[in-house]
Amino acid sequence: MYAIIFGSGELLEIGPFESAWIGISILTEDFNADGMKDIVYIGQDMGSDYPESGSKIAVFMSENGTYKNVEWTEKQTTEIRFPVSCKKTDHKYEVNISSRCLNFEEFYTIPVDEREVYDSYFVEYGEDTGKEENMAWRADARDQKLILYEKLFYRLPEELQIELEWSDDRFLVHNVKLISQKKQEERASASRVIINWENEVQFFDTDTPELTGIVQDINALAWIAPRGGAGINTEGIEQVQEENGYIAESSRYLEQYDEIIDTEGYDTWVRVVQKQVRSETGTTETGHGDYLIYRQGDNGYLAVQSEMDSASWTVWELPGYGEWLDKEVAMFIRMVTGL
Repeated sequence: MYAIIFGSGELLEIGPFESAWIGISILTEDFNADGMKDIVYIGQDMGSDYPESGSKIAVFMSENGTYKNVEWTEKQTTEIRFPVSCKKTDHKYEVNISSRCLNFEEFYTIPVDEREVYDSYFVEYGEDTGKEENMAWRADARDQKLILYEKLFYRLPEELQIELEWSDDRFLVHNVKLISQKKQEERASASRVIINWENEVQFFDTDTPELTGIVQDINALAWIAPRGGAGINTEGIEQVQEENGYIAESSRYLEQYDEIIDTEGYDTWVRVVQKQVRSETGTTETGHGDYLIYRQGDNGYLAVQSEMDSASWTVWELPGYGEWLDKEVAMFIRMVTGL
């Protein structure tokens, strides 16, 4: 059994489970718009070759100052399952993926570099896997939606992304689509991007295809900056939010979702809003929260939010990157707006 201990001393028990779940994460989001954060518990058996085959997901909804476990099915409250059919078609390396309860159907062609793995899957599981009780093994929470990821083939990167919205005291399916886990992992932590350009602040969801390049570039700079290279001074400066006008300015828009807001007084800046990423021992992954990149004169500046304290940031100077940032943002805005 696990438990969350609040600052008030109250205890929220999670479990008990039949097995210990090694990979644990907690997400918070206000699904029912009552002003209180609801809690999502995710447990994965990270000791398994296929952690997606054994996951537990539980949602605790705020209700009059307390938390109530949302029941997903009559039999299980900590496993979320959707029946999905994966069948071969008459065309080689094509699969029909469908689910009545999700109102979803798509014909998917296995990419060339994954066909050997695909063949071994069907040798092991049969020519027609038929109806499967797939289990949601990963989750995200953003914009008052609970987003579940359901693996279709253990050895292939494809999975279903299922968006759920809270309505009438239950979660209802809002949108379902087939995605590649490879692409999802590249942007898994980013939820949206806020851009100030030519005295206008605009908001973009990370599903916007044109965002991929600019988000990847900012991620790359965030990796390079602490390590040196690309002409970047490796000495980052520690700052709290109110010491840096650009950080404070961008923070003003975190709870806003208007399409365009007129502003003035700041050069171009881009803030990648994302869930906190924890540093991992034995890897090159460093902990962080949001990324902010902005222009002052000819130079650019990269600010990385602390993984532990949202008000603490580390700022690196990017000599000569000011013009580059303006061009990147101008290109993106014009691609999206068609200007």
